[in-house]
Parts: sequence; C-alpha cells; structure tokens
Amino acid sequence: MKKVSAIALMIISILMMGQAVAPLLTRSEVVMQVDTFSTANASLYVATTGSNANDCASALTPCATLTGAIAKMPWVKRHIFTINVAAGTYTENPVIDGIIENGGGIDIVGPTMSAVSDAGVFTAVSNTAPATFTDSTKTFTTDQWAGSFLVVTAGTGSGGIAPIIANTATVITTGPTFTTGPDTASTYEIRRPAAIITSSTAASSTLFVKVAGVSPFYNSTTGAGRIRITGLGFENSGAQSVACRTETGGTQIDLVNTRCWCSNGTGQIHGGGPLRTNEFIAYGAGTVRNGLVLGSSASASGSPASSWSNLPWGASLNRSNFFGGAGVASAILLQAGGKWTVGTRGIALRATAGSSAGVLDVRANIETTGGISASTLMIYCDATTAPGLNLGSSATSTGGTSVFAVSSLYVSGCGIGISAGNPRVVMNVVGNTTLNNILTTGVSALNGAFVRTGTITLTGTTPTNEVLIDALTLTAAQLDANVPKISTNPTFGTTVSIQ
Repeated sequence: MKKVSAIALMIISILMMGQAVAPLLTRSEVVMQVDTFSTANASLYVATTGSNANDCASALTPCATLTGAIAKMPWVKRHIFTINVAAGTYTENPVIDGIIENGGGIDIVGPTMSAVSDAGVFTAVSNTAPATFTDSTKTFTTDQWAGSFLVVTAGTGSGGIAPIIANTATVITTGPTFTTGPDTASTYEIRRPAAIITSSTAASSTLFVKVAGVSPFYNSTTGAGRIRITGLGFENSGAQSVACRTETGGTQIDLVNTRCWCSNGTGQIHGGGPLRTNEFIAYGAGTVRNGLVLGSSASASGSPASSWSNLPWGASLNRSNFFGGAGVASAILLQAGGKWTVGTRGIALRATAGSSAGVLDVRANIETTGGISASTLMIYCDATTAPGLNLGSSATSTGGTSVFAVSSLYVSGCGIGISAGNPRVVMNVVGNTTLNNILTTGVSALNGAFVRTGTITLTGTTPTNEVLIDALTLTAAQLDANVPKISTNPTFGTTVSIQ
C-alpha cells in the first residue's frame, strides 16, 4: 500500500507540475494563440486590374476581388480596416467573418456613383413627402429608374442624394425628401453605384457578413464597433438567392449609398445585430421574396446564430427605399424569432404586382419599450389586394405585441390602408394619415386590435369603407356623426379612434 501511495503521489506531482507549466487557457486566450490578430490600422485596395497575389496595400498593387482583400485581414480585428473598391464589376460571393473586438472595425468604400441618365433641369419641385420632381422635357419609361438614386448636381441643394421609389414619363418620386430641397434651376443626374459585386449562383448570398462582434456600441470618433459599406452595389440573379445576408452580433452595420438588389430572391436578410441604413435600397423580386427581412430566416449561405435568436436588436432605417416581390412578399418583413426596436426617418416601401402580404408586414414580437417609430412612412402598392401596413393580421402571425407609432403616414394604391388583427396590436398614428387610391378599406381592425389615428385624408379613389371593425363597417359619414370619432366592438374589444 505504501508503494502504491508513493506512485500516486508521483503522478499527482507530475500533473501539478504540468499545470504550472501550461495552465488551462480561456477561450479568448486560445483564439489569440491560434488565430492572427491585428496590430495597427490598415488600408487595402481592390481593382479589376489587380491580383489576389498582390499585397493589396496600395492602389498600385490591388487585389482582384473583395474576397481577396478580406483574406488579407486577420481573423481577430482590433483596429480599423479600410477597403477601397475601384469602379468595375466583380463576380464573386465575398464573406466577411471572424471577430471584431473593441477598437476594431471595417470600412468598405466604393467610388463615386456613376450616371445612368443624362443630366436634366427640374421644371417643378415638391420636396414634401412623398417628394416628387418633374422634368417636363423627358419621356422616361415608367419605373425605369425605380431603385436608382436621384442626385442634385448643381444649384440649390447641390450634392443631395435621394433613392427613387417610382417614376412616370416626366415625374420622379423619391419618397424621402432632400435635406436642402432643390429648385427649378437645379440640375440633376440619375446614378447607381459604380462598383458592382455580382453573383448568379442559385440559393446563395452575394455578400455574407457573419462576424462575431463583441463591441456593443459604435464609436463615432474612432469608427470602432462598426462595419460600414458605402457606395457599392450587391446584385444577385440566382433563383431563391439573397443579395446581402448580414449577421453582426454586437457590431453595428451601416449601409450608405448602397444597393442590395436581387432579381429572383430577397434583397437583404438581417439576422441579428444593430443595423443602420441611410440612402440605401433593398430590392427583392420573385414569389415570396422580400426587400428587407429583419429577424431569423433560412438562408443557403448560413442560418442565423442560434444564440442570437429572440434577442432585442435595433434597426435605424433612414431615407431608404425597400421593394418587395410577388406572392406573400413584403417590402419589409419583421420576422418571428427576433425582438426588434425599429426607428425610421423618411422611408418609402413598395410591393410589386401580385403581392398579397402587407407592404410593411409585422409578424415579430416587437419590443413594447421601443416598438416601431417613424417620422414619415410612405407605402405604395402595385397590387390592389395587399394591405399597406399589416400589423399582426396575416395568417402566419405569431401574435406578439406590436406597437407602432408614426407621425406621418402615406399609403397609396393598396387594397387596405392599415390592417391590424391581433389583440396585442397597438397602432398609433400621432399625426395625419393620407390614404390615396385605397380600394376597399381605409382602416381594418380585427380581433381586439387598437388603432388610433389623427386626421385621415382620403385622396383619389374613395374606399368602400373608411373603417372596418370586425364585422362592423363604418363609412366616412357615419364616423363624422361621432364626436369624438371612437368606435368599439364590445365582443372582441376592438377599438378605432380617429381624432
């Protein structure tokens, strides 16, 4: 027994000595030892004339693709990386992954947008949402510029950029207004990004961002805690594909003067993390394909991280336009599986002909502390059966609390202006609502929903019913007889209040 004890003691001593020499490492320490990490800020360059065998550290020795430049970055990013992409078309499927720690960030910068239309001079200007700009000398093809950018090139408002939601032969509708409105002496061009990343692979993503960010806040002074993409176009023509697939953990993603354009799939899916858009366009086409999806959703290029599901995230959508496809498709879909606080400032939404879902379709559990807030929201329908704003009333609604507050709402060409159909839905239009060419019902409230609006202005075609409360229909004249204009269905507890 004494001999066995001595051997046991010897083994224990050896193990203890081994631990003293090589103690157990934390996960972050393992990452530091196994993977490379950055030591300084760096700039990288991409051009169609380049080679991925270059160091890509100057405009004279660029990479040939964005994928090549991304490969030059270390896995762990503690500093700011700037990738400068020259004009041209790049066929690839770039993936941005790895870890962004505090102090880390990525800026991907494209060139100045290129003109796709000859310069013109405005002959009439209305810079009040939904903003319209007329050039009576033109004969544009209807909607040929939808999804492009209107740029003021000289005169009052020079340098201003606004995304285009629609056009006729002579009138361009941006929806979002210019910060400084142009006048009838201002010149303009219609432009698109000059650096295009394109893919035609079916069921793929042109861009896939899947970083594990640990910085919960963007630092505007240093640029840390952010991935910013400026002036690029991501285009995908593959069936059931996605133009931009983004999941960023705690790292904010900014999309500025950028297009995520999918001609047979979804424009952008954002699975998790803070999202901010400004002068941005997301375009989805095809059956059951959306412009922008917020929340978990399947993707051939990867599914959202399970640890991010049902976490609260923030999205700030500013002066941006979103286009949805046909079938059960939306310009913006808030998908179940995430809790979102969404703020918007001057955005326009449009669903193409054949869509039956809401142009803005809310199916997620919206945080009651923030909900959805909008200064000016403009919704356009190409299909007369679709509701413009659909809050929890679709057949697949999850029944989560939806709180929506908007100061100015404009809905045009839809079957129903506002549709709310869930006992946990609260819709509050703080300011005025304009319903233009609504076919059947201005406001539909069902199953215990609560809808409150300011003044409702009907323009164009007058809907059959201004308000539908469960089985009770109210015309404008019937509402005008009530002071205040409050109607309730006691059976379901549904309430509509028009001030």
